Amino acid sequence: LTAPLARNSNDKGTGFAGSLSSLAMLACWASAARAAERLCGAGVAHTVVARDAAVRFRRPVRGDFVAVA
Repeated sequence: LTAPLARNSNDKGTGFAGSLSSLAMLACWASAARAAERLCGAGVAHTVVARDAAVRFRRPVRGDFVAVA
């Protein structure tokens, strides 16, 4: 997943923490949902829930960002 810095920046012009963590959470959720579908089989009811998350920001993001899970 990708997000443009221009639409996801804070007042400092760097990546907005909420956008960064949301993109990471969505990438991980999509990966887990896809794995559940493969394990359960297509058409079998299953639920994937993002229950908890923690993010540590090590340095500012100064460009468009990408999340890979």
